[in-house]
Amino acid sequence: MTFTGGAGANSPSLRGRILAGLDGLGMSLDRAANDACGGVDARISPADSKVSLFGIQPDEELAIAREALAAVVAAPG
Repeated sequence: MTFTGGAGANSPSLRGRILAGLDGLGMSLDRAANDACGGVDARISPADSKVSLFGIQPDEELAIAREALAAVVAAPG
């Protein structure tokens, strides 16, 4: 599972609330890693977690630029 976007990537408390009680699904949160994951891409689950959890910083400007370029290239004439 990956948390990205403004709130997902920058809010340890939000990630903690979302993941609370999901241990039964194999989603374990490393609280120290979660708290330290602000402004950087990082794994926020312990190494022995059945499901890997990550906080990923978004790059929305790059995604928009790529989509715009693809639209221009694909446009007829």
